Amino acid sequence: MRKRITSRQEILENCQDLVSEKGLNALDIRTVAAACHVSVGSIYNHFESKDDLVYGVLNHAWGKIFDLADSSQDKPTSFLDYLEWLFSSLAQKKAEGAEFFNLYSLGLAYKNPQLGRDLFARHTGPLKEELKKAWEEDGKFGKFYEKKESDKKIDFLFTSLIGALLTESISKEDFMALASKYIEIVQ
Repeated sequence: MRKRITSRQEILENCQDLVSEKGLNALDIRTVAAACHVSVGSIYNHFESKDDLVYGVLNHAWGKIFDLADSSQDKPTSFLDYLEWLFSSLAQKKAEGAEFFNLYSLGLAYKNPQLGRDLFARHTGPLKEELKKAWEEDGKFGKFYEKKESDKKIDFLFTSLIGALLTESISKEDFMALASKYIEIVQ
């Protein structure tokens, strides 16, 4: 049995366990309070509403998934190697918390889709910036495009990578082959 929970962080960790065990429908204030062994009012001290709780859980989960700072010393410098590293790193994070990686669609479909998109962008933005940096510093690619055009290509590849991970429709090897072919075509 968990100890009495009082901090926002502990509530979010407990919510993560709750969603993993019982699914997203378990996220309501009373169920969370019961799981945390606190009063409903204690949850409301940290979250104004169920919506605030849901977006708090999304923010917390995506923060854990998309924070690759611990892996940053192993990042390759070539663009394609970095893209492959990013795919592998995010696939590993997904394996560690698959339910929360799949919360992407909930965040975009929940009551305030713009808030979901903004939260997702906040967590994926640093990864996209690193990808853009690898593109610009890679002698094969960076010199061919103006920044605006390069940004569009990076956005397409990043969105494709996230889609591939969400749907599990393509292996890393096949994704990298498609990414290489895409880059070859747009050069």
